[in-house]
Amino acid sequence: MEPEADGPGTWSRYWPRPWPKVPGFELDTYDPTKEDFGKFSLDEQIKHKRWTILFFYPADFTFV
Repeated sequence: MEPEADGPGTWSRYWPRPWPKVPGFELDTYDPTKEDFGKFSLDEQIKHKRWTILFFYPADFTFV
């Protein structure tokens, strides 16, 4: 039996909750397929309503 979409004890409690908003930033990028440099702007992604996943990890994926 599937839980209801709304109310206590629903599926929504199992999904990750977003953290507070990240301040806007801009990064230099390199696209090896085009062999060209570019820019990534979080503000532009938000402006165009694009989903963005920010993933942070230790430098070499070592266990913490």
